[in-house]
Amino acid sequence: MKHLLPFILLFTYCISVAQERHDKREAIEDRPLRWADFRGHAQLDSYSAKIWTDIDWSPKDTFKKAQLPRLTATAYFLTILSTVSKKFLVDKPDSVKKRVLNHEQGHYNITRIAAAELSTIFATFPFNPGRYRFQADSLRVVMMKRVYTYQKLYDKQSNHSRNHAAQAMWDKLITQGLIHKRLPDTTCTLTKETAKK
Repeated sequence: MKHLLPFILLFTYCISVAQERHDKREAIEDRPLRWADFRGHAQLDSYSAKIWTDIDWSPKDTFKKAQLPRLTATAYFLTILSTVSKKFLVDKPDSVKKRVLNHEQGHYNITRIAAAELSTIFATFPFNPGRYRFQADSLRVVMMKRVYTYQKLYDKQSNHSRNHAAQAMWDKLITQGLIHKRLPDTTCTLTKETAKK
């Protein structure tokens, strides 16, 4: 029994860390993000704000052990990791704060679109009853890689909201993605005129 104590303590610690991670995330669907949602304390390098998002999945409803559950994916805003510079909130005019918050909302909305698309994939995927957890996790990882690619492209093209024309283009793409529950077509390219603005 004495030899089991370290393992029991480690297991308890891992469970508490996992629970803490879940306590620090929110599925914000009914309202836009607010700066008060950014509760992280990380130091920011050259950015005014930094957002962290994730996708997780769960059964839609209760099911019997022999049944295959219907799965749904949910986008989460990670409150404890997402941060905004206090200096930015004090020094910048409201118009800049609004523009940057809209850009951060775009990041979260990209994750929301991906979660909706993943739920659609779950609905038609031929899951193996004995391996559905592994299969769902694998599909989630593939989707999160796509999200990461989109997030980088979004920041690059919009120059973190500084390129107003590109930001407006992305706002439209993201709105369409929310409506159709599919990530936007990445083959879209900026015109030279848009890229210069």
